[in-house]
Amino acid sequence: CGVYHVDDPVAREMLRYVLATGAVFANAPFDVSVIWRQWPDLLPEIWAAYDGDRICDVLVREKLIDIAEGFHFQRGGYSLRDVSRRRAGVELEKGEDTWRLHYGELLPYPVHAWPEDARRYALDDAVGTLATYHAQHAYAGFLDDQYRQSRGHLALYLQSLRGIDTDQDQVARVDSRLRGEILHHTGVCLAHGLARVGGTRKEPTIVRTKAAAAAMLEQHCARTNQRVPRTDKGAVSLDEEALVSLSIPDSHPLASYRMLGSLGTQHTGWVGPLSHPIVRTKYDELKETGRTGSSGFGSKARPHPWTPSSRNLQNFPQEGGYRECLVPPPGSRFVVSDFKGAELVTLAQCQLDWFGRSPMADAIARGRDPHAEFAATLLHIPPELFDPTSKVHKEARKLAKAWNFGKPGGMGSFRFITWARTAYGVEVTPYEERENTRLWLAQWEMKPFFDRTSALERGGFIEIKLPRSNRVRGRCFFPDACNTQFQGPASDAAKEALYWLLRAQYDPTSPMFGGHAAMRDPSLRPSVYQCLFVHDENVTVAPAERAQSVLAEQRRMMIAAFANWCHQVPIQTEDHIIERYAKV
Repeated sequence: CGVYHVDDPVAREMLRYVLATGAVFANAPFDVSVIWRQWPDLLPEIWAAYDGDRICDVLVREKLIDIAEGFHFQRGGYSLRDVSRRRAGVELEKGEDTWRLHYGELLPYPVHAWPEDARRYALDDAVGTLATYHAQHAYAGFLDDQYRQSRGHLALYLQSLRGIDTDQDQVARVDSRLRGEILHHTGVCLAHGLARVGGTRKEPTIVRTKAAAAAMLEQHCARTNQRVPRTDKGAVSLDEEALVSLSIPDSHPLASYRMLGSLGTQHTGWVGPLSHPIVRTKYDELKETGRTGSSGFGSKARPHPWTPSSRNLQNFPQEGGYRECLVPPPGSRFVVSDFKGAELVTLAQCQLDWFGRSPMADAIARGRDPHAEFAATLLHIPPELFDPTSKVHKEARKLAKAWNFGKPGGMGSFRFITWARTAYGVEVTPYEERENTRLWLAQWEMKPFFDRTSALERGGFIEIKLPRSNRVRGRCFFPDACNTQFQGPASDAAKEALYWLLRAQYDPTSPMFGGHAAMRDPSLRPSVYQCLFVHDENVTVAPAERAQSVLAEQRRMMIAAFANWCHQVPIQTEDHIIERYAKV
């Protein structure tokens, strides 16, 4: 084990050898992009290492192990310090007073002139990473999916590195609207005792009064014969979901109480980050179901240089103009491709894998819309009589979407009624929930799916091993076990497509090629590049004159990647070329 200076020719040759034989990293995308930027000519060898399953990331491996054992994030975080301590018993110093962020100061000097602490820090990092790698070998049965997860992680990291442009005029419009609505709801709450003025004389703030709101909510529930929502500790629940579940009229003071909290959170959480020229998101490359997550960078305790201009970009509010704040660079367009009904396709494939038949797979294969099919059942008409232009039929289709997307996860009656109202704005009575669920189970033959999932229970938990990726999720309760079986393969397919699209942007023979300048520096933006990934939607920037060809290639590659995971059920994409990120 040794430390090599970047100017030492041995360093480059050592890296070439490692890339050819296998490299072990902790947070591989960061290290790989540093190598790539220093030696751009190694890019083909970097791609070959990723394609050839020679890039190992101990942090990704640790997540796979913990997910398989049912302890994701329960044993601690996924920094190298946390993982090396608990997995290999190696203590690494990562404080702000270490050399962790100061090696740039040492670059002008040869390694032998560096302080001993600086050399030791680098060596300890390598030793801790390798010790963790070897300790993880005892869990080799949980690591089959590690290389594909690492490939997807690289694509996500590069999106974070480049960020997305913002339209400050649109941000100002959103800010103005929010301030006006907040002022209105503040007045209502102050008038009804649901808020008070706090803070200081120089910096007054509006504080919602929970006790008054709880009392008013109990009175409202008594008058309307509704159950008072309560927390686990028995207090009156005043959170967003609880208040929405009660269908409180917009004219009621409690509606203003809810909106004041919601709008205040939106203003702080969205307008602030979007007020910067570039906004970024930090991706979590692997959640329990295989999906990705998204957040801002840093925290109050440990801020990051990008903290003020970053946030979760995978969860935009449905309304309010927030999406429209994101724009491509001048002369470019967003090319957006979204897998159509991805989790219905993977659910149908799961049924085929298990039982050899699936009515939902049959409907999709014939080019029929599963939502319209079930809507026709709810309307008690033959599917061919469903009219997508009819207002009544449109409402039935919205209702059908709630069942098709909510019920495969084993959602219970009360939870489903609340979720349907929140997610789709549809009111469902307990009787309707019971009868429509009976129809839904029969139409898609879902009872065997649930019965088989229940039969996997051992000791109060269920373990799911996904086909094709062999990724394991352990210690599941029933709803999570159901969800994982179709969310997991959809995530696998989407993540594979994500990497394929990244590779195409660095392939001079591809319509998606982004330019040689970016091949020399991963922090530079190519002319074509991925800027946002929302679970199964890819948003790519492309010059306006090339947008159509990029769209065609993006669609082709996404469908081909998905077919590797759902070879019996066809998938389609919904594609758009837009001048700002808007819901089309």
